[in-house]
Amino acid sequence: MEKQCTLWKLVLKGDQKAYRQFVGEYFSVLFNYGHRFSEDHELIKDTIQELFITIWEERNNLSNDVNVKAYLLSSFRRALHRKIKPHIRMVSLKEQNLQSFDIRTCVEERFIKNESSVHLAKTISDLLNNLPDRQKEVIYLKYFLDLSRQEISETLGIVPQTVSNIIQMALKNLKISWPAK
Repeated sequence: MEKQCTLWKLVLKGDQKAYRQFVGEYFSVLFNYGHRFSEDHELIKDTIQELFITIWEERNNLSNDVNVKAYLLSSFRRALHRKIKPHIRMVSLKEQNLQSFDIRTCVEERFIKNESSVHLAKTISDLLNNLPDRQKEVIYLKYFLDLSRQEISETLGIVPQTVSNIIQMALKNLKISWPAK
């Protein structure tokens, strides 16, 4: 977190080397997150590039005191949603008929390091993808991007208690759905 803040402050001061490092550190995080909403790699890349350009151009107007990861994820999410459905304000994934939030590849990437984990990865992936879209997204942000409850709240524009409620509902749904031995 401290490294994020230091790098962010350098970017806001106009340090081009810090900016290149900043882009390098966050591009793949944003790309992987965007891939959960759309399969259009070019759209995702363009949206990320536009976000980084906007940050550079508007750096004098941006606050030093932000949660960098949450700020980037929420800004990127809004920009991507505007491009996917420009005439509809973002309310929820289902209401906008966006591509379903998909955790499958993320789970498989993490667990298929060895052959014996394939069945477990598929089981977990299937269980996660049977969750409602909002629950899947919160689980992804919490357990795959390691965001705190507050960061998820800022990213999704909801109150922290709602984040906790969504996590609890998702975990309850996973527990109920877990296959008995």
